[in-house]
Amino acid sequence: MLLAPNAWAQPASDEQSAQPPPADAERAAPPPRGAEVALPLGSLVLPGLGQVVQHAPRSALMFSGVFLSTLVSSRVALNGTQASINDLDTLGSRAELGVWLRQISQEAGALSAYDSFRRSLPALRRAGKYEFMSDGDPPSALLTAAGEFHFLKEKTTYIPIAIVAALSFSRRLAAPDEGKEFAPARGSDTAFSAGVAFNAGVGEEALYRGFLLPVIRQHVGDREWVGNGLQAAVFAAAHGDFSPAALSAHFAFGYYAGYLANRNHGSLRQAVFTHFMWDAVALSGAFLTRQRDRVDVRGVPVAVIVF
Repeated sequence: MLLAPNAWAQPASDEQSAQPPPADAERAAPPPRGAEVALPLGSLVLPGLGQVVQHAPRSALMFSGVFLSTLVSSRVALNGTQASINDLDTLGSRAELGVWLRQISQEAGALSAYDSFRRSLPALRRAGKYEFMSDGDPPSALLTAAGEFHFLKEKTTYIPIAIVAALSFSRRLAAPDEGKEFAPARGSDTAFSAGVAFNAGVGEEALYRGFLLPVIRQHVGDREWVGNGLQAAVFAAAHGDFSPAALSAHFAFGYYAGYLANRNHGSLRQAVFTHFMWDAVALSGAFLTRQRDRVDVRGVPVAVIVF
């Protein structure tokens, strides 16, 4: 996905023909049918669909190609086993690779949905909608946002990261549960944490704050807090953990990321960076505090063999 960022940054008309259409015709062009909801959701399921409809075949090929290749590779790596991001205590290196590849395929769908919606924004604004938004960031900008460490200078970034760091690593200061010990983190765990955090930061921000948030906000009368609360609720529910603590944490982060997106007039770069750092710290803390049963055979002193 990083191989052709310039192509993603081009407007759709550049891919349609060598000769751009007349300026008057371009200004008068209406948004494609289903531009607000149907095309982005269709692109989420079939990455590249919105780009095909909007005459952007190169982008469509990239989205669909990444989606299919990583989905197939994930199934090969998992080899029929069931694994998810919630199985941190049991994932081996091969399973981590399979989960990560499957997440990339999902990220391709989320970016395709976001890009489809973003391409329609100029025409939608001409129709009197989404006046609260700028053109937004091209997908290439989201893919590089995780490396924009200058956001650490802003308190709106370093304060939430400090909070999750304190929560994630405070558990390490306490002793493990009776009869258990902390399992050491592997090198593959570190790579997995960074890869998952990157994919989630880019894909989830593109889908929830880049597409869902502005659509809901537009259809609730531009009431910012209502739109932000609704998208945060969907974001929390989509994670599938309905315990009060998990729902509250996911809702709070979703609302805060939506606040950043609204504050930056639709730009997602700061939200992507904050999300990436948040997940990287949280996953690292989870790997450092994994517990396992100690081995104690026939009264032999406790011994742990690490491979």
